[in-house]
Amino acid sequence: MKKLLLRVSVLVHAVLLYSSCNKDATPNSHTPYFPLQIGNYWQSNEKNYIKVIGKKKIAGNEFYVLAARIGGDSRDTMYYRIDDKLNLIQAHFRKQTPTVIFLTKAKFNAQIGDMFYTTSMDDPANELVEVVEKSEDKIKFKYSRSNSEHTTSYFVEYKRGLGVVDNFKQIRVNGSLYTF
Repeated sequence: MKKLLLRVSVLVHAVLLYSSCNKDATPNSHTPYFPLQIGNYWQSNEKNYIKVIGKKKIAGNEFYVLAARIGGDSRDTMYYRIDDKLNLIQAHFRKQTPTVIFLTKAKFNAQIGDMFYTTSMDDPANELVEVVEKSEDKIKFKYSRSNSEHTTSYFVEYKRGLGVVDNFKQIRVNGSLYTF
């Protein structure tokens, strides 16, 4: 009987140890939808990727510097941070002037149906954003931009712990490599 109890005890502890180890690997409500850390990257192939390459202070706030390569030829540098309200903020530098505008690209605490504008300025780059789907591990936004003739829309989805959902073949987040 003692041997049986010992085996059951070892089995229970093994299950508890295994389940407690897996909790950290599973995204929870504290895992960011868009993990920004130097070294993280999202890659479709050698010619299409986004990499977090550094940090930069802009208007007193620390932003992560993201380098993007699209189609092998086009390159872009983007600046993002997540504020204390879990809003994804982009610092956008205007090419014509030395000014910077701040765009709210996502509100990760928003609920389905919530809407907001990317900037409060009267700006042609301003977009209306609506949360169209949300679950424990994903959130999807619809971005709409209107002019006098028509409205164009596109969608961006984030998966908790991985970032932007797209046709990426490889994602590296916080030292872990994911291949698809």
